[in-house]
Amino acid sequence: MSQTPPIATDAELLALEREMYRNRSTDLIRDGVLWILDDEKQLVRFLANAAQRRYLDLVDWLRAQGLPVRVVILKARQWGGSSVVDAHLFADQIEKEHQFAMILADVKEHSQSLYDRVDLFQVELEGDDDYRHLAIPRAPANGRAIRWSNGSQILVQTAENRGSVGRSPTLSHLHCSECAFWPDQGATMLSALQAVPDRPGTVIVKESTANGVGDDWHAECMRLISRGEEGHHGPYDQGNDGVWFLMFVPWFEVEKYRQPLNGKTLEEAWSHLPEEEVAPLRERESWLRERGVTDEQLHWRRWRIVEKCRGRVELFDQEFPDTARRAFIGSGSVVFDAHALESMAEGARHAVWERGRLTVGYPTVSSSSATHRAR
Repeated sequence: MSQTPPIATDAELLALEREMYRNRSTDLIRDGVLWILDDEKQLVRFLANAAQRRYLDLVDWLRAQGLPVRVVILKARQWGGSSVVDAHLFADQIEKEHQFAMILADVKEHSQSLYDRVDLFQVELEGDDDYRHLAIPRAPANGRAIRWSNGSQILVQTAENRGSVGRSPTLSHLHCSECAFWPDQGATMLSALQAVPDRPGTVIVKESTANGVGDDWHAECMRLISRGEEGHHGPYDQGNDGVWFLMFVPWFEVEKYRQPLNGKTLEEAWSHLPEEEVAPLRERESWLRERGVTDEQLHWRRWRIVEKCRGRVELFDQEFPDTARRAFIGSGSVVFDAHALESMAEGARHAVWERGRLTVGYPTVSSSSATHRAR
């Protein structure tokens, strides 16, 4: 006669749940365990959006490969990139012992808001009837730091403190926030990276919007973009060199970037503007529709360009890019038309070219017949 298996006690079930999250801390975010302030400053459960879930999937995929997490996030504004990275750091610290994370912001004001977010994770978890058993008691800490009784901690600093960056004890996690806007970003980044050992289990995330061309952030992103175009990418990234993995978030992947048409067609909604003003807004819409972008999303795009970007598509592209390359084409000051240059570069990447000789004379330049042809 078979015996009924024993029923697990509440304490045993809680221990099993904690062990589950210890093995995959990213599920703390997927399961809505944490709380956050939304865009209206209302306290809500942190339910990851599509782009945030893609980041969590990339983290889990890298860890499954036995790789340290090294992610570069090139982003559109306000999709929650820093929120999901900091939630991930928080989840790792409370689920694992003796971890030391640092969040490095561009300026003092941002470092305070990032600290407040992490502090809110802790406060709300301690008061959550459903999940307070997952909270780890705090230990005393100074400044913008949170310490736990398990020996883990998160320290929030600013890249403006260049002298102290990288002089901390060995880090297990490093979040470089808006690093394109760091003062002396090259030297500061080099110093900070030395504090994180090259071993599985460690995490470094660099995330930022674009801030012009020619700086270290631009160079690193373009290097990884080129790798992706050559076919070097995995299931969750747009390009990698085997160590650093680029995650680009186009504006149309962010669910909230849409605006109701209220029964009108897109063209009816914009019939009040003269054609010469609407035409530039319309130029890329066929390409966007091929990628599944809806009329409500295009309506939001047009509205944002006119309302907050002075009708200039290139300004919208800087803040809300639709491709990784356009994030930089739209930022900074350029002499020639940026979108025309991009179209020329795109065609040149696949062009057949000829090698020959130019003969310089006055007043013309002529070419001899080609001596070589290559793809």
